[in-house]
Amino acid sequence: MTAAWLLEIRRRPRRFGPLTIALAALAFLSLAVAALADGLLLASTGSLRSTDADLYVYADVARGSATASVLPLELTTPTIHVPGVAGAGPVTYVPTTADVGGPDDTGVVVVGFSQAFPGQPAKLRAGRLPRDGEPGVAAVDARLLEGSTAVGGTVSVAGRSLEIVGVVEDAGYLLQPTVWVPPYEAVRVRAATWPEMGVEEGLASLIAVQLLDGADAQTVAADIDATLEETATLTATEAYRAIPGVGAQQSTLRAVVVVTATGAALIAALFVSLLALDRRRLLRTLVALGAERRDIVGGALLQAAACAAVGIAGAAAGLVLLRVGLPDTVPFALRPTTVAVVAVGVLVATAAGGGFASGALRRAAAR
Repeated sequence: MTAAWLLEIRRRPRRFGPLTIALAALAFLSLAVAALADGLLLASTGSLRSTDADLYVYADVARGSATASVLPLELTTPTIHVPGVAGAGPVTYVPTTADVGGPDDTGVVVVGFSQAFPGQPAKLRAGRLPRDGEPGVAAVDARLLEGSTAVGGTVSVAGRSLEIVGVVEDAGYLLQPTVWVPPYEAVRVRAATWPEMGVEEGLASLIAVQLLDGADAQTVAADIDATLEETATLTATEAYRAIPGVGAQQSTLRAVVVVTATGAALIAALFVSLLALDRRRLLRTLVALGAERRDIVGGALLQAAACAAVGIAGAAAGLVLLRVGLPDTVPFALRPTTVAVVAVGVLVATAAGGGFASGALRRAAAR
């Protein structure tokens, strides 16, 4: 019986083709929006998510914004002495612009860090990271290069020419590429960007913290805030989720995915309902010949699920082709886990929609 229901799909493509195409379109939209959500998340959070730090200490008034947080460097010492802390060091965020040879300057975030402390980028694609005290050098985000500059080239940041000694990836902040420099270089960039601040060496944006093995992150964070006062210490996950706008952005895009999956459920329900109206005589005949109503309902749901599976496979293939055609600057990420979750979600929604309308089939098959 199962084979017969599936064989009908092949024999009558005009009946099942529109359903498959509609489900493929909705699956493609769901997958594309999910890939966009992942791409935006990765492009906005890498500078906090892809480092060797377990915790970040902010000024409490910054509300999770690394570029708005300002802390005295002297807070680093008491942070190191909090139980459970293995190491701590200042990190400075400076939003500014960079010239990489294009017609216009590009918005970037300069990140001042020290190789001797936590907070350095973990994904080095080429070259090396700047050494402490090394003047006029930087490691740049791969998204900033766009294939025009490589290790050994230069980038002009806030009017300062920096030699590129390394290329990092997955290191963006709020969709802007980052430029990683030694601490004092970040101070100079900040002074060039905001001359009214002068060359102030006693300030940082965050304190990056590494924990001892077995230390509880939430307990250590609470102890740090109790020790320093007027600070907000977040885990690395909490820190990137607290970046202004990221949470709302992700919630909006997830809502779009849910709406499109709901559309798949409605289409499946419509398909099953129309099937019942179109086949009332045939269904009654099958029941008269001894067919069980549950088998009839199961066969129709199987057909809807098969069309959904084919549509999802086509949508996934289209998504791969779309990614190949998009420039690297577009925040679009294909993560297997996300693709699998969304695909299963569309398939489940299709089955749920068909199941909701299965009552029409039972009534149509009634004697």
